[in-house]
Amino acid sequence: MTLKSSSSENNLKKQKSGISFAELVRQNIRGNLWLVLLAFLVMLFNYPVNMAMQLSGVQQSFAHRGYVMTNDSYSVPDDLDPNSFTLSGDSSVIGGADGPTSVFVAEKTNELSEALTRTAKDVLFGDASLIMFIVAVAAALCAFAMFRYLYSRQQTDFYHSLPVSRTKRFFANYVSGILFMLVSYALGLLGAVIAAMFFQTQGLMLGLALVVNAHYMLLFLLIYTATVAAMLLAGSLAVGVLAAGWLWSAGPAASAVIMSLKETHFDTLYDAAGTEQKLQYLSPIKYLTEYTYYPHLLTDMDKPVYMKRLTEIGPHISHVLTAALILTLAGMLVSLWLFQKRASESAGGSIAFRPVKPFVRIITAVLSALTLSMIGTGLDSLAWTMFFTVAGAVIVHAVMEIIIQQDVRKLFDHKPELLITVILSVGIVLGFQYDVTGCNRYVPETEDVSSAAVSVSNMLTDDTGATALAREAYGSLADGSFSPEEFDDYSYDDVKKRMKLTDAESIEALRKAAFAGLSEWGTQNTWEGYDAGEQTFYTVINWRLKNGREDRRNYYLTEEALKELMDVLMGAEAYKEAVYPILSVNGNDVGLFGLQLSGNDRIDATDLPLIAGTGVQDRYYNAGANVSPTLNLDGLYSADIRRELLEALKTDLRELRYEDYDTEWLSMEYAERGIEEKHYSYLIYIPQEEVLAAQYRIMGNSYGDKPLSIEDIGGYQFYDIYPIFDSFTHVKEVLSEHNIKLN
Repeated sequence: MTLKSSSSENNLKKQKSGISFAELVRQNIRGNLWLVLLAFLVMLFNYPVNMAMQLSGVQQSFAHRGYVMTNDSYSVPDDLDPNSFTLSGDSSVIGGADGPTSVFVAEKTNELSEALTRTAKDVLFGDASLIMFIVAVAAALCAFAMFRYLYSRQQTDFYHSLPVSRTKRFFANYVSGILFMLVSYALGLLGAVIAAMFFQTQGLMLGLALVVNAHYMLLFLLIYTATVAAMLLAGSLAVGVLAAGWLWSAGPAASAVIMSLKETHFDTLYDAAGTEQKLQYLSPIKYLTEYTYYPHLLTDMDKPVYMKRLTEIGPHISHVLTAALILTLAGMLVSLWLFQKRASESAGGSIAFRPVKPFVRIITAVLSALTLSMIGTGLDSLAWTMFFTVAGAVIVHAVMEIIIQQDVRKLFDHKPELLITVILSVGIVLGFQYDVTGCNRYVPETEDVSSAAVSVSNMLTDDTGATALAREAYGSLADGSFSPEEFDDYSYDDVKKRMKLTDAESIEALRKAAFAGLSEWGTQNTWEGYDAGEQTFYTVINWRLKNGREDRRNYYLTEEALKELMDVLMGAEAYKEAVYPILSVNGNDVGLFGLQLSGNDRIDATDLPLIAGTGVQDRYYNAGANVSPTLNLDGLYSADIRRELLEALKTDLRELRYEDYDTEWLSMEYAERGIEEKHYSYLIYIPQEEVLAAQYRIMGNSYGDKPLSIEDIGGYQFYDIYPIFDSFTHVKEVLSEHNIKLN
């Protein structure tokens, strides 16, 4: 290299570094003042204005209820909102086994402040704002604003002719887009905190609020970076918008199509969701939606139920945020490489990089063809399925050709690629149609199963989980976590989660039932068998495998197959414990019992009060029993009587065998089968946790010696109905001791 050429190269480097990074950022901001103003206004209304409105609303709500500041405690009137108050005293004692005789009080001194603080947290943590929507829209707008000049040949040539390296230009644009969001975001949060200071708030957990909003900013960066990459791949603004939409939705679309194909072609799958769900994480939006519920839990982390849920999902949220950070860094490097390699001539075209075009065409056409194929599958015709598959592949591929080539005459320009698309689409559909992978016929080997669970329709098993549900919703009296505040039904448990069958006999019985359910009649022609008068039972088996995977399947079992299965399961302690959570109820936390007689019969109860019109209806489909709610016994409120009845019911349930079930109970069509209807009496059981929550909802009612009745509870959410079978001798004995006679 000569001295002259070396000197020229050094001068060129000096020229390219002549404009500072800060000056480039300032130029970008001056050129996009509309975005600066828009971001500021959005955050102004989302945080400080929203905060002031929400807190003012809370104050006005208390004022309308005649709220007066005082240090005294008093009984809350009936017309007050119980969700705005907390219980004083030991909640595990109030309304306990000795009867619900305690008076609920509200401490007025801190109630308004606590309500204001909770609302302020909801705003700061994003639960009472539009931050999720703002993050997604702002990421797209900032990316479009900073890189839209690439779609104009004149602007591209001008900016790239300036004495600025491509790397510096990219990062100046990239950082400028981030600053639009970051600065307005910080000012909005600061304004919200200042607004909250004018109200009676305390303990806002500002440090945690900053962490949560830093998480939202990280998710903004992920969506922003992905959109920048989409912009760099496109040659025009219209295609850039389509490219961003494609990048945001292709992964979830592929996941949804695969799950739909499984649901359409595979009869035994209870839940079609499988490993294909991971495809959703190809979309940056997925990370935002996964995180959104987490701040909601943080605002109520002082409540045991919410803290439990936080502990459960905490590791998952950590993985989501870590993956978001890694993908953001990787996306930034990919975007930098695309920016450096992008040719100025690509401005005004469709896709800036030729190797990308076939992948976009094939993926889009195949997903469309698979979606259309399900129309033919719904018609139960292989010919129509193939027609819609091929037609979808050809038409969508042609449309993509027109969009990408920007010439209607080139709709069949890449025939080999079109042939690959058709073959791939047809092959995938046929693979699902004929279950090439054996997914539909899968039954695990005994040695591969760590535990299993099962649920059978038309059995007592489906409707006896009130105790577990109440504890899941409110917390448990046993561990002191009872929390009757407002809750969401996000973590309801069910039989299949509680049950853990591990003994070889039960596993083998379940495998035998699964193979019976795989028969052609049991899966494909269920309704034909039903119309012929043959009874089937919908059965769900959940396999937990030793490799950590879970597989849930549903089958239709004949009466014979069901009897073979239930003869084994009804003798398994793990089955009984899961099916009847009342077996784990402590005698001190027994809850309430009610009695519901069949028909319009009356009972002889000389020393127990009767309460009519509870509105509890029979929940069993076509059970054939004329269960009338005209009369209800709520007299079983004495602690001793309730304990006796609880222990009697537990004993009868432990001794219950499948042969104890009357055939009428398991039958759905009495008239066709010629079986005379049998009338049952029912025990109604409401768990103690639900009783306490009901008391909380009607706070301030002091019952004295009068018990809280089922009618008083009204609108309760968790209860069990146990038909009193002939084999329930212990229950009948307790009822008889108290002059209660069943017909």
